[in-house]
Amino acid sequence: MGTGKPAGPVPRRMLFRTLCFLFALCTSPLLAQGPHLLRLEPPGMDVSAVLKTIADEKLPVGGIIIDVARSGQTLFPVPDSVFTTRVGFEDGTQLTRWIDQIHAQGLKAYAGLDAVRWWTAAYADPDPFLERPELAELDSDLSCNPANDAKYASPWHPAVRSSLVSLARELGSSYQALDGIIVCLRLSPSAYTGFSDAARRACIDALRIDPLDLAVFGVSEDWDPNLKAWMEWRPRALTDLMRELTSAYRDADGTGQDRVIAIGSGAYPAYSLRLQACCADDWLTWALDGLIDGVALDTVPGRERWHEELAVGLDVLERARLGIAPYIAIRGEHHGSVVPLTDAYGQVAGAGLGGRALLLDPVVASELESAIGLLRSRR
Repeated sequence: MGTGKPAGPVPRRMLFRTLCFLFALCTSPLLAQGPHLLRLEPPGMDVSAVLKTIADEKLPVGGIIIDVARSGQTLFPVPDSVFTTRVGFEDGTQLTRWIDQIHAQGLKAYAGLDAVRWWTAAYADPDPFLERPELAELDSDLSCNPANDAKYASPWHPAVRSSLVSLARELGSSYQALDGIIVCLRLSPSAYTGFSDAARRACIDALRIDPLDLAVFGVSEDWDPNLKAWMEWRPRALTDLMRELTSAYRDADGTGQDRVIAIGSGAYPAYSLRLQACCADDWLTWALDGLIDGVALDTVPGRERWHEELAVGLDVLERARLGIAPYIAIRGEHHGSVVPLTDAYGQVAGAGLGGRALLLDPVVASELESAIGLLRSRR
């Protein structure tokens, strides 16, 4: 199990696609600077206290992201879903109060959602899959070992899928004061998942191929047409789910003003097919198809040449007329373990990317002060 490094240069098919995309849209750089976004994860982070700090110290924050679902628990009731409502949030009004507080300071208010990455050992919450193991996505060893990265809900499980759509619809209908949602929808970047019963059934229905029959490792996808078909199908499957989520949110919201921003693997356009299929978050297609209005690109500093790969994604965005500025997402966690946010930012800044607008995600309360410190340094 695990993932390999990129197999050589940018794949020919993706290079051709990217060049055609740039040629068609012409070269019009986007504004990359601007107020930053800060993601807060209640109840562990005190939203009101953070807002006071931002106001008192005039920190360069343009928007607050409230994480509305973690560990299978939500900040408001979600009808007809597998989610449970967090204790103390049963009436769903606290999110409304936070949105009002955020707007009162002249900031944008976003709901944040890790769609299928539901639990890591760094979280204080209990593992939601202990009670509902059938919802978990599995790797090629038929396990969901969080040491690989995290525990993921299966995007192919009907109950997970319908619950995510219900959550998006509830956000759109009950919290119309939101300025949008920020969604991370991807599979594990460090282990090949997609071997649960639900994933196998979906693949058999779509391709007449059982993933368990494939030799995923040690065989080139160019030598096995079934393996290649499976790898190409995985990003398409997540694109279908992203389409369902964004449609549910926009239809329920009805204002036509809210934005959908995806957090995606910045190096995705530079990845080989094997690596693209692993995480499967094809944000370039999502942008081209109008499923999202913006992107926040994150990084994997532990990978060799990660900053060169990220530059490909930034180049696509900066030359495209998408009407938005790309954020660089900085997370205080790597492969399920907490890392100092300052260290993660230091690697980004060292690669010459520190001057861009940031999406800071402390992940855990202990890293929140690091995020505030970074914002102080950016005044």
